[in-house]
Amino acid sequence: MSKFPNRYVKYYMYGNAVGGILAALLQCIALSIGGSSIVTGLIYFSVGTVIMLYTLFLAIISNRLPLYQYYMDDTMVVEKPVHSFKEMFGVGKKIWVNLISIVVNLFFIMPGVPYSVISENHGTVFAVKYFRPVCTHILSDAASLVGRIFSGPYITKRNRYLALLTNIATVGSFGILLLFCRTSPKRNSPLLFPHDWEYMCILGLHQVFFHFFIVSMILSVRNLVKPNQVEMGFLIMTSISEVLAMFMGFLAKLWMSIV
Repeated sequence: MSKFPNRYVKYYMYGNAVGGILAALLQCIALSIGGSSIVTGLIYFSVGTVIMLYTLFLAIISNRLPLYQYYMDDTMVVEKPVHSFKEMFGVGKKIWVNLISIVVNLFFIMPGVPYSVISENHGTVFAVKYFRPVCTHILSDAASLVGRIFSGPYITKRNRYLALLTNIATVGSFGILLLFCRTSPKRNSPLLFPHDWEYMCILGLHQVFFHFFIVSMILSVRNLVKPNQVEMGFLIMTSISEVLAMFMGFLAKLWMSIV
């Protein structure tokens, strides 16, 4: 991904968000036309399989496009040097704000909490079948798309401290507020936001700021390192993200024990 310009990286991020929206819409359609859970599941996974096969076909075609070959194919086979720990540590020091931002965002992603929120209109068809797909899945992915659209390479050496503080204040605050929504079961946290619209506003703003800062931090790597260090910077950020993703299960249990 580091080989492509920032605008193509943003398009890639757009695709991730749009994919989530389409998956949630497909879930709503399957729930509305499927009588039993078996029929609903069959519709959902059958259409999903077709979409995945079509995506695979497009991926194979894209490998032959001149644009892809221009950025990815090397005219000369050059053996890439192995980066030393000293080199990677030096690049890590230059993007330490970006790395801390990833840690903060993944800590306050609140895994499991939005999916435990229930509607205030108990027993209605919408609350039982459509509340979670619409008010959690579609809203979350739509808000994430908004955050990605407004993101950009805004972080520089001059404003990175302010950006990090703003990141912590917004994502952390709205993430914690999710604990006080109508979750089930409710263990320790009080119910301060009992209405559906309050939960939707909190979740939407949380996702907008979360993806705005995540994508902005990724796009801003080029502002903080030398051109020949960009790929290494992306590699470090990706590695940190994958390592932290291993602890999502633990974080889910932690936050669910608080609600």
